[in-house]
Amino acid sequence: MSATVDTSQESMILTIDEAAAYLAIPKATLCTWRARRVGFGPRAVKMGGCLRYRRADLDAWIVEHLEPAEGEWAMARPRLPLGTWGTLTTEKIRDGYRALTRFRDTDGNTRRVTATGPSKAAAERALRDVLGARTAPAGEFITAETRLIDLANLWIGSATRIGDI
Repeated sequence: MSATVDTSQESMILTIDEAAAYLAIPKATLCTWRARRVGFGPRAVKMGGCLRYRRADLDAWIVEHLEPAEGEWAMARPRLPLGTWGTLTTEKIRDGYRALTRFRDTDGNTRRVTATGPSKAAAERALRDVLGARTAPAGEFITAETRLIDLANLWIGSATRIGDI
């Protein structure tokens, strides 16, 4: 049985110094990624107590970390739908607990909403009550219940005031 050695560019095994040079980053950055950001850096293999990188793994890691092209940027997370809130969190304060969350109002702005209580559960209940009773910010004319005829009248009134009609 004979063993063959693949000597092509793709299967080339690199030392940590060679891998750092190939990626054009300091060696310390590769070491930091392995020690402090487990799973972030390119895949490596231990060979006889030495750390080695396959060029194919480095190329795959580069492809995974390409920035999107112009206009392809994705948001970190989806926006909250209007009238909804995010995760409720609680924190200990001097007089009990504070529950807080972010609420996306009908005007599209996300605002921080808080409530307090003597216990975590009481603070969360108070916050849910506040969120349930929350109305549109002052000065809002258009809500989810606004009828189309009312919208048309608002538009005509505003267009008449500025002289478009």
